[in-house]
Amino acid sequence: LPADSKLRTLSNVVLTPHLAASTVEAQRDVGTKIVEQVLAALRGESYHNAVNVPVADPSVFRQLKPYLTLAEKLGSLQMQLAGGPIKRIELELHGDEVADHGKPLTVALLKGLLDPITDIPVNYINAPLLARQRGISVSETSGIARASYANLLCCSAAWEGGQRTIAGSLLGHESPRVVQVDDFTIDALPEGTVLVMESIDMPGVIGRVGTLLGRHGINIAEWRLGREAPGRRALSFINLDAEAPSQVLAELEQLEGVVRVRQVRL
Repeated sequence: LPADSKLRTLSNVVLTPHLAASTVEAQRDVGTKIVEQVLAALRGESYHNAVNVPVADPSVFRQLKPYLTLAEKLGSLQMQLAGGPIKRIELELHGDEVADHGKPLTVALLKGLLDPITDIPVNYINAPLLARQRGISVSETSGIARASYANLLCCSAAWEGGQRTIAGSLLGHESPRVVQVDDFTIDALPEGTVLVMESIDMPGVIGRVGTLLGRHGINIAEWRLGREAPGRRALSFINLDAEAPSQVLAELEQLEGVVRVRQVRL
């Protein structure tokens, strides 16, 4: 304030310096608050006071967190199963818990999509930019979901010469599940090391696969299967307790009835 300001002469004006956070106590409190908020963000608990994240409200973030995890799993699965560089992503949302949260769920999907193919850390801030740099277009759509759940995330990914639709939901509002892969209805756990196996629905396939894995000391934690119809194509999600070496994957594809095997890490 200038020394000759008329405000200094008024009897009804009290002038005080603005200390902001320059006291010892204020500096301590501000530092503590910064550390608390950074730790909460790193732990994935909340992003309070952040200005450039898709979900800053802690209560909304807590409500959405299981679905954000689900979206990341779907994105990662799409990228690891894709037959080439993904160029287009379409997301369809169903249900009161997710329908109004397209932006954060899309960002989570992109994070999961990019994590398996980039050497730099991917987060909810840089995921959209990294996707644009790789020429990946993203949009919301409708009509691609076949599964019927109260709340559903359905993602279609396209690359040159192919595309795949994967849908997911939550079990008990907490545990992510893959419930649709193209025309297959399934209830699979997208967690850890998973063999995604295409096969013919015929007697002996499950036994032969289990025997081969057992011979190599690889334990099956969970096996989920969907099929078109008896005797036609089948799709299995086989959760393993340890990764299968490339030699084992090659041996699996030589088994009668097995069409293709891909190992993914979720």
